[in-house]
Amino acid sequence: MKTIYLLLLSILSGILLSISWPANGFTPLIFIALVPLFFIQQYVGDNNKKGMFWYSWLTFLIWNVLTTWWIWNSTPGGAMTAFTLNSLFTAVVFQLY
Repeated sequence: MKTIYLLLLSILSGILLSISWPANGFTPLIFIALVPLFFIQQYVGDNNKKGMFWYSWLTFLIWNVLTTWWIWNSTPGGAMTAFTLNSLFTAVVFQLY
């Protein structure tokens, strides 16, 4: 699988997570939102490749930006820090999985 497909799966997973968030989305979608990320994990694990952390970080960054965009209204620097660190923490937990 090419890197572009892995990136697209990662982006798809982030968008599906955002769409399924309860405040503004279709909540049952949350049950399949991580499936593209699990496909990436399977491929990376089977082919002894590295980089799963970055794919999961991209997924969770997209999810954080699309669901907590309103933090930007407070301070842009604080929002960027919150987006980055929250995505980092979530990606670390996913990496431990």
